[in-house]
Amino acid sequence: MARIAGVNLPTNKRVVIALQYIHGIGQKIAQDIMSKVNLPAERRVSQLTDAVRSQGGKPANYAEIGGNPSVAKSCGLAKEVLKKDGVEKIAVMMSIVSNTRVDIVARGVIKACLELGKDPAETIAIFRIPGAWEEEGFKILDRYGVEYCDRSVSMWEAAGRAVSKIQGANT
Repeated sequence: MARIAGVNLPTNKRVVIALQYIHGIGQKIAQDIMSKVNLPAERRVSQLTDAVRSQGGKPANYAEIGGNPSVAKSCGLAKEVLKKDGVEKIAVMMSIVSNTRVDIVARGVIKACLELGKDPAETIAIFRIPGAWEEEGFKILDRYGVEYCDRSVSMWEAAGRAVSKIQGANT
Protein backbone atom coordinates (compact mmCIF):
# COMPACT_ATOMS: atom_id res chain seq x y z
CA MET A 1 0.00 0.00 0.00
CA ALA A 2 1.29 3.44 -0.87
CA ARG A 3 0.74 6.17 1.70
CA ILE A 4 1.53 9.81 0.99
CA ALA A 5 0.75 12.81 3.21
CA GLY A 6 -1.36 10.62 5.49
CA VAL A 7 -3.50 9.34 2.59
CA ASN A 8 -3.66 5.68 1.60
CA LEU A 9 -3.62 5.63 -2.18
CA PRO A 10 -5.96 3.12 -3.83
CA THR A 11 -3.77 0.39 -5.30
CA ASN A 12 -5.97 -0.36 -8.30
CA LYS A 13 -5.86 3.22 -9.67
CA ARG A 14 -3.36 4.81 -12.01
CA VAL A 15 -0.89 6.88 -10.00
CA VAL A 16 -1.90 10.11 -11.75
CA ILE A 17 -5.48 9.54 -10.53
CA ALA A 18 -4.54 8.27 -7.06
CA LEU A 19 -2.40 11.34 -6.38
CA GLN A 20 -5.54 13.44 -6.68
CA TYR A 21 -6.90 11.80 -3.52
CA ILE A 22 -4.43 14.00 -1.64
CA HIS A 23 -5.88 17.35 -0.61
CA GLY A 24 -4.53 20.12 -2.82
CA ILE A 25 -3.40 17.93 -5.70
CA GLY A 26 -5.45 18.22 -8.85
CA GLN A 27 -4.99 16.83 -12.34
CA LYS A 28 -2.34 19.39 -13.41
CA ILE A 29 -0.17 18.94 -10.30
CA ALA A 30 -0.54 15.14 -10.49
CA GLN A 31 0.61 15.20 -14.11
CA ASP A 32 3.53 17.47 -13.20
CA ILE A 33 4.58 15.04 -10.46
CA MET A 34 4.38 12.11 -12.87
CA SER A 35 6.55 14.00 -15.33
CA LYS A 36 9.14 15.04 -12.72
CA VAL A 37 9.57 11.52 -11.40
CA ASN A 38 9.47 10.04 -14.89
CA LEU A 39 6.51 7.69 -14.37
CA PRO A 40 4.47 6.60 -17.38
CA ALA A 41 0.82 7.70 -17.35
CA GLU A 42 -0.45 4.11 -17.33
CA ARG A 43 1.49 3.11 -14.16
CA ARG A 44 -0.79 1.88 -11.36
CA VAL A 45 -0.12 2.33 -7.66
CA SER A 46 0.15 -1.46 -7.29
CA GLN A 47 3.07 -1.36 -9.76
CA LEU A 48 5.19 1.05 -7.72
CA THR A 49 8.26 -0.63 -6.30
CA ASP A 50 10.78 0.25 -3.70
CA ALA A 51 14.03 1.26 -5.41
CA VAL A 52 16.26 -0.41 -2.81
CA ARG A 53 14.35 -3.71 -2.75
CA SER A 54 14.07 -3.77 -6.54
CA GLN A 55 17.88 -3.52 -6.70
CA GLY A 56 18.27 -6.52 -4.39
CA GLY A 57 18.84 -4.61 -1.17
CA LYS A 58 17.32 -5.17 2.26
CA PRO A 59 16.49 -1.84 3.90
CA ALA A 60 17.09 -1.65 7.63
CA ASN A 61 14.77 1.30 8.07
CA TYR A 62 12.69 3.91 6.33
CA ALA A 63 12.15 7.31 7.85
CA GLU A 64 10.73 10.62 6.75
CA ILE A 65 12.67 13.72 7.73
CA GLY A 66 11.25 16.05 5.08
CA GLY A 67 10.76 19.74 5.54
CA ASN A 68 13.64 21.27 7.39
CA PRO A 69 14.90 18.91 10.06
CA SER A 70 17.54 20.15 12.44
CA VAL A 71 21.08 18.81 12.61
CA ALA A 72 20.08 17.17 15.91
CA LYS A 73 17.08 15.40 14.35
CA SER A 74 19.11 14.19 11.36
CA CYS A 75 21.91 13.06 13.65
CA GLY A 76 19.54 11.29 16.04
CA LEU A 77 17.77 9.42 13.27
CA ALA A 78 21.04 8.33 11.63
CA LYS A 79 22.39 7.17 14.99
CA GLU A 80 19.31 5.06 15.67
CA VAL A 81 19.59 3.34 12.29
CA LEU A 82 23.36 2.82 12.64
CA LYS A 83 22.90 1.25 16.09
CA LYS A 84 20.68 -1.50 14.68
CA ASP A 85 22.19 -4.98 14.67
CA GLY A 86 23.86 -5.76 11.37
CA VAL A 87 23.79 -2.20 10.01
CA GLU A 88 27.27 -1.19 8.89
CA LYS A 89 26.39 1.28 6.13
CA ILE A 90 23.47 3.56 5.35
CA ALA A 91 22.05 5.14 2.24
CA VAL A 92 20.59 8.60 2.77
CA MET A 93 18.10 9.11 -0.05
CA MET A 94 15.05 11.18 -0.76
CA SER A 95 13.09 10.78 -3.96
CA ILE A 96 11.25 14.07 -4.29
CA VAL A 97 12.78 17.48 -4.90
CA SER A 98 11.94 19.48 -1.80
CA ASN A 99 12.93 22.46 0.29
CA THR A 100 14.82 20.21 2.71
CA ARG A 101 18.20 21.76 3.43
CA VAL A 102 20.77 19.32 2.15
CA ASP A 103 23.57 20.92 4.17
CA ILE A 104 21.72 20.41 7.47
CA VAL A 105 20.94 16.75 6.77
CA ALA A 106 24.55 16.18 5.64
CA ARG A 107 25.87 17.77 8.85
CA GLY A 108 23.54 15.63 10.97
CA VAL A 109 24.36 12.32 9.31
CA ILE A 110 28.11 13.01 9.37
CA LYS A 111 27.86 14.05 13.02
CA ALA A 112 26.12 10.74 13.80
CA CYS A 113 28.91 8.79 12.13
CA LEU A 114 31.62 10.70 13.99
CA GLU A 115 29.88 10.40 17.36
CA LEU A 116 29.63 6.63 16.85
CA GLY A 117 33.33 6.46 15.92
CA LYS A 118 32.61 5.62 12.27
CA ASP A 119 34.25 7.04 9.15
CA PRO A 120 31.52 8.86 7.17
CA ALA A 121 33.14 7.87 3.84
CA GLU A 122 32.94 4.19 4.83
CA THR A 123 29.55 4.38 6.55
CA ILE A 124 27.43 6.45 4.15
CA ALA A 125 27.05 4.34 1.00
CA ILE A 126 25.31 7.10 -0.94
CA PHE A 127 23.74 10.46 -0.21
CA ARG A 128 20.97 11.64 -2.55
CA ILE A 129 18.70 14.42 -1.39
CA PRO A 130 17.51 16.90 -4.00
CA GLY A 131 16.71 19.98 -1.99
CA ALA A 132 17.74 23.45 -0.95
CA TRP A 133 21.37 24.39 -0.27
CA GLU A 134 22.62 21.42 -2.32
CA GLU A 135 25.95 22.99 -3.21
CA GLU A 136 26.76 23.65 0.45
CA GLY A 137 25.72 20.11 1.37
CA PHE A 138 27.88 18.63 -1.36
CA LYS A 139 30.89 20.61 -0.10
CA ILE A 140 30.39 19.11 3.37
CA LEU A 141 30.06 15.60 1.94
CA ASP A 142 33.16 16.15 -0.22
CA ARG A 143 35.15 17.18 2.84
CA TYR A 144 34.41 13.78 4.41
CA GLY A 145 34.78 11.74 1.20
CA VAL A 146 31.11 10.76 1.01
CA GLU A 147 29.68 9.82 -2.39
CA TYR A 148 26.65 11.92 -3.26
CA CYS A 149 24.27 12.26 -6.18
CA ASP A 150 22.54 15.34 -7.43
CA ARG A 151 18.99 15.44 -8.74
CA SER A 152 20.07 14.25 -12.20
CA VAL A 153 20.68 10.76 -10.77
CA SER A 154 17.48 8.73 -10.45
CA MET A 155 16.48 7.00 -7.22
CA TRP A 156 16.83 3.72 -9.11
CA GLU A 157 20.46 4.46 -9.99
CA ALA A 158 21.30 5.80 -6.52
CA ALA A 159 19.72 2.73 -4.92
CA GLY A 160 21.74 0.51 -7.25
CA ARG A 161 24.98 2.21 -6.23
CA ALA A 162 24.10 1.92 -2.55
CA VAL A 163 23.14 -1.76 -2.77
CA SER A 164 26.32 -2.53 -4.73
CA LYS A 165 28.51 -0.81 -2.12
CA ILE A 166 26.72 -2.38 0.83
CA GLN A 167 26.64 -5.89 -0.61
CA GLY A 168 30.27 -5.53 -1.71
CA ALA A 169 31.22 -4.67 1.86
CA ASN A 170 29.39 -7.74 3.19
CA THR A 171 31.10 -10.29 0.90
